[in-house]
Amino acid sequence: MIEYTIKSLQLITSAEDFDHGKRLLLQEILKMFMNLSSLKSLDCSTAYIDDIEFIYLPEAKFCLRNLTRLCCDSDSPPKFFYQLSQICHNIQSIIIDFADVISNGLADLISSQNNLKCITLISSYYDENDEIKAIIPSSTKFSLTLTELTLHEYYIPLSFVALFKNLQKLFFSFKYKPFDDFDQLQYVHFSQLKTLKFLYSHPKIEMLIIFLEINGKNLIEFYICKGQNNNSLNLAIAKFCPNLKILSGSLIRNIETNLK
Repeated sequence: MIEYTIKSLQLITSAEDFDHGKRLLLQEILKMFMNLSSLKSLDCSTAYIDDIEFIYLPEAKFCLRNLTRLCCDSDSPPKFFYQLSQICHNIQSIIIDFADVISNGLADLISSQNNLKCITLISSYYDENDEIKAIIPSSTKFSLTLTELTLHEYYIPLSFVALFKNLQKLFFSFKYKPFDDFDQLQYVHFSQLKTLKFLYSHPKIEMLIIFLEINGKNLIEFYICKGQNNNSLNLAIAKFCPNLKILSGSLIRNIETNLK
């Protein structure tokens, strides 16, 4: 949108002028946002953070102090995360898109929050990364208060999920990462779990059945990826999930047959 606006205003005479014009326009847009008395949601990419250090504007302290939702890249500069951790302490939902670099200040930002309820972790890197595991200690602070966890192709031991006993919503969006370590999760009791989704792949059926036997009683919504048709699983859902209101995926017809 910024590039289109600059071109439409005929500000471009060279690549250097274009970059300068983009920077000036971005500065003015950010200043307008910083003049808001209370910004609730902030989505920022590394590209713009590197270009404009808006977090150091005098107005940022007042604008961002009541921030409740943050979407950011893991390789944002450490000083960006450090400054946010000094200003924002009431973020309730954080979405982190992981790159091959994880800045030191990210863990501090997470641990500095008072009421984090929702974490979404996104990664296109399929190999185990010890740096990713570094955020685990900072997340344990919320082991009893986190209510929603979403993992998108995110390599982390599933024992991490087991830390959050009061999860109400749990989403797995794995196209490439197998559920090889679901045995660390199958016997864990999530007493408040109401929504469970496996969007592209799922654990072994026998493990999933055990998980549903322990956690299916309070489930209201269950989604399992299309293409799965297993009679044992169908029967388990019918038996262990008596309070389901929303059932999505390829199992609906078979389960309805089993319920009759």
